[in-house]
Amino acid sequence: SIEESFGSGTLLKGGYVLTAYHLVHMTRGGLEDLKAIEEVEIKEDISLVARDGTKYLLKEVAGDKEVDYSLLKTPEDMPNIKSFPYAIGNSDDLGNGNVLYISGNAKNVGINLRTGIVSQLYGSPNDVTGFVLSNGANSGDSGCPVLALRDGKIELVGIVTNVMPNVNDIAYAPAINTIIKSLDKQLGDKNPLKR
Repeated sequence: SIEESFGSGTLLKGGYVLTAYHLVHMTRGGLEDLKAIEEVEIKEDISLVARDGTKYLLKEVAGDKEVDYSLLKTPEDMPNIKSFPYAIGNSDDLGNGNVLYISGNAKNVGINLRTGIVSQLYGSPNDVTGFVLSNGANSGDSGCPVLALRDGKIELVGIVTNVMPNVNDIAYAPAINTIIKSLDKQLGDKNPLKR
């Protein structure tokens, strides 16, 4: 049997949702093999579920399997839901030891806020492509925003994409600048994360 999967995302201005690519494309790859063997139907609905239980189908407008992010668009008939009210940060400013915040759906118990620490950077000092978070991330946090607090202001600096299996509280996050660069290539001037 194929079960529903859960994760998190960030509702951005303009009705876009930023989340992890693997959440959107979980039914591809290994499950396609299952489909071929057992001839099962795989339904690929990507939904945003409101607090009242109403489901709104989302449409993918961009994504990158290697970076592990997807940008989805909400339907026009979806009620106005408050979007992410903070700035898009500059992830190149991150350093080892920075305290960040994770706002996710850990173990599917509901959205909660936790702290994490940058324990490893990938890329170069002026081009951080991603980072490892020690502390804070758990199964179910895929796609959730990683936030920095700079000069008293909250900024989006990445998303959780890979919680390390069999290791508590360690996760990988692609840097927001890497996501923006990928979106620039795919959407050009229509990139909703463009600064």
